[in-house]
Amino acid sequence: MSQYDWALRSDWRILYKIIFAMSLLFLSHLNVFFIKWLLWIPPEHPYLTYRLLVMGGVALHCFREYYEFCCNRNVRSVNQPTSQPTNRQ
Repeated sequence: MSQYDWALRSDWRILYKIIFAMSLLFLSHLNVFFIKWLLWIPPEHPYLTYRLLVMGGVALHCFREYYEFCCNRNVRSVNQPTSQPTNRQ
């Protein structure tokens, strides 16, 4: 298993990037409650369960890329691959 060290005290920009990511996470949680209130969907409805599973799967991948963007100096953008692709035949 990989060891993650966010190094929040090493650079103030990393701290602000993490605060930005957390605020987006809180907004997405607020979105769930807004959808339940606006559409009157009961909490046991399968749509909410499926949406939670899909968004959770997407969030795992996104936070891994965001971690690389915050902590790896060689990565210049969020969607940049961290290694060169290999030609498989």
